[in-house]
Amino acid sequence: MIVDIPYGMRRIKADIPNCLGVLEPASYRPSKKEEEIIEEAVFNPIGTKRLKEIAVNGKNAVIVVNDLTRPDPAEIMVKSVLDELWQGGLKNQDITIVIATGNHRPMNEEEIKEKLGISTNNQIKCLNHDCMDPSNMKYFGRTKRGMPVYVNKIVGSADIKIVTGLIMPHQSAGFSGGRKSIVPGVSGIETLKIHHSFPIRPIEPIMGEIIDNPFHEEAMEGARMVGVDFMVNTIQNERHEVIYAVAGDLEEAYYKGVEYSRKIWEVEIARKADVVVTSPGGYPRDIDLHQAQKALASAELTVKSNGVIILVAECREGIGKFADILRNANTPLDVVEMFKREGYTKKATSKAFMFARAMLDHMIIIVNDVLTKDTLESMFFIPAGSVEEAINIALKEMGKDAEFLVLPSGSEIIPKVKGSVGDGENQC
Repeated sequence: MIVDIPYGMRRIKADIPNCLGVLEPASYRPSKKEEEIIEEAVFNPIGTKRLKEIAVNGKNAVIVVNDLTRPDPAEIMVKSVLDELWQGGLKNQDITIVIATGNHRPMNEEEIKEKLGISTNNQIKCLNHDCMDPSNMKYFGRTKRGMPVYVNKIVGSADIKIVTGLIMPHQSAGFSGGRKSIVPGVSGIETLKIHHSFPIRPIEPIMGEIIDNPFHEEAMEGARMVGVDFMVNTIQNERHEVIYAVAGDLEEAYYKGVEYSRKIWEVEIARKADVVVTSPGGYPRDIDLHQAQKALASAELTVKSNGVIILVAECREGIGKFADILRNANTPLDVVEMFKREGYTKKATSKAFMFARAMLDHMIIIVNDVLTKDTLESMFFIPAGSVEEAINIALKEMGKDAEFLVLPSGSEIIPKVKGSVGDGENQC
């Protein structure tokens, strides 16, 4: 079967042998322009007043936006929010935009202008969150599980707090968006250390699961403690087209968005495969190996024990901060055991853990023409210069009759094996 696989800004064709199928989301296409979809949501909020009515009671506002690793229409969402804030009486000098970098690198001037349509010397202040700067944090107390909530003080001190984002399946949170703009988006490292470690972080991939998910529950509780006044989130298809949007209350609107996203991304499969070919979905999902890891989560849920996962990812910006953790380990098991002992650190040990977790039970082949063979091998990966080369390695490992599955949007797909225990129990 000839399959198109996203790779950076392009797609590459591959001939997949013994293919059980291509796991793709339900086919939803936009019914209106994305500006209209977003405006309609903002004008008809769920569970709250219009933002312009909320703005009347505040002297200043902060708008939290995603960084460049999330392909959301931040510029359009911000424009709709600004229109409401202006109608509520706020001026540009009363408004600050904070980029929710979490533990990612800051965005540069060019990237900010591309993402938001503004520059940092615009009348509206725009700045990157820095999780490592304790002087820029405000403390809100501890959650019921004991997680300390430190949040960017510009966000935490604003009269009106607005979050924007994208609701898509997520390997740890169940779904992205909503509360994740606060925890981990604009949280301090002391919060991240707890939130991204056991027992809050799930041990296994947990795509689409939010019920009884501590990672989700702690983020939501932390965001409630901070006091988000309004959210705007979009839901996209596999082409990154906006097909739906929700706005209003942080919980009520968010859960409605989750329901819609689930309809698109949850896919049933008859059985697991010997080999899974997965892609994060192209740029910016595969901007580096750190982000590309997310495509492994769905693959881990669809591949047999001791199977092979082929990760197709461009990684134009290289690997990420976790590289040395894998390089310095003797085995992937060492990385898993270290994470159990030490938990999350500023060196992105959680990302190294998730790669190592997959390696304990599967061969991981990386298809890439940016990272060197030696670099990948030093981190226990099997390098391949093409999908064809990776397939040949997999067939040699698993036998000529090995069955394949393809996940072109592996970072988002929620696979459900037909007849498996728990089917239908993960609905919101």
